[in-house]
Formats: sequence, C-alpha cells, structure tokens
Amino acid sequence: MDKKIDDLLPLDEITAQIKRVEDLHEIFTQSKEIFRETMRLTVEATASRIFKDMITEPEYSGLKISPKYSMTFFTRMVPLHLVPLRVGNK
Repeated sequence: MDKKIDDLLPLDEITAQIKRVEDLHEIFTQSKEIFRETMRLTVEATASRIFKDMITEPEYSGLKISPKYSMTFFTRMVPLHLVPLRVGNK
C-alpha cells in the first residue's frame, strides 16, 4: 500500500497537467473555428466568382454565405434572397 501512495503524483503536478490539457483543448477549438471560417470565406469567394461567370444579368454582383451556411445573392450588393445550404448528410 505504501508503494502505491509513493507512486502518486503530487497535487500541483496533476493540476499543471490538467491545465496543459485544458490549454490544448482551447487551442484545438480555436484552430477548428479559424479553419471553418477560413474555408467558408474561401468557398464564398469561389462560389461568388463562379456565380458571376455563369449568369448573364450584369446586375448580379455576387453571393455571400452566412456563418450558418445560408446563401444570399446580391444585386449591386443589395440582398436578393436567402437559400439555405445543406452540408453533408444533414
């Protein structure tokens, strides 16, 4: 029994390890959000360019994808209508 107690880490060391895990979790969460937003903006820019190349009406100026993945088409930067996007198997 004494050997098992001696093998335990000190409380301050356990607390430090928990803090490191929490910090890593926060870094991962923030990185995931940054990646998601970067990809949304990249898709938005590409989709807007393709949309403008495909249409024949010059009054359309592009589209915008919201953080909740709905899409707004613009006529000279005035919203035309919203189209909800389906992502994955949802």
